[in-house]
Amino acid sequence: MFYALPAETVFEAKERTKRATFYLFILLVGLYIIFFNLLLVSGALMLRVWTHSQGPIEIPFLIAVATVFSTVLAVFHFFYARSRSLDDLLEQIGTRPADPKDSYHKPFIDIVGEVEAATGIHGIRVVVLPNNGCNAFSLQDGKGQSAIGATEGLLGKLNRQELSAVVAHEAAHLVHEDSRLVTTACFLFGVFGQINAVLGGMMRATNNTYSYYERRSSARSSNLTGIIVVLWI
Repeated sequence: MFYALPAETVFEAKERTKRATFYLFILLVGLYIIFFNLLLVSGALMLRVWTHSQGPIEIPFLIAVATVFSTVLAVFHFFYARSRSLDDLLEQIGTRPADPKDSYHKPFIDIVGEVEAATGIHGIRVVVLPNNGCNAFSLQDGKGQSAIGATEGLLGKLNRQELSAVVAHEAAHLVHEDSRLVTTACFLFGVFGQINAVLGGMMRATNNTYSYYERRSSARSSNLTGIIVVLWI
């Protein structure tokens, strides 16, 4: 049986989540400002070295331009992440809807239904992650859509009482809106992961190209050496 949390507790938790969201926004802006300032200033210094320019570099002007640009970009990135739908994140992490005909999924679906009645949050999606590990999660987007998920490994190992405790914990995150903060953070910093993956792919491609030309160069050297040896004999 699930009972609703006291209103005072929920209010205080939501206030803490709002403060944490604000701090996350400030952190994002700070990271953007530092990154673009370093990028622009280092680029200007490298350009000066390459061109052998002797003129002064307007460092304060470059910092001001980079700060304004990075701040605008960070604000856009933050609100874009807040506007992303729950479907995007569920697809990104590879979940699938719980199957009512599955003997392990059915109790999970029933428990989430009881949680909906206790919390007043309607339309909670019940999703399953095809993983043998033991984990559970709750997600919530800026449009009020929410989901509670669990791995296949967790559903296969817990009894109903244990699963109820896990679902109650995840439901509390939805009530306190912690899950919305987590969803925003996933969308925000997922971009940096994608950038890292792209840069890593570019570096691997460069290394492969370099290795290819290195092998071709070694082959030419070997052939040339053979020809010289033949001519010498």
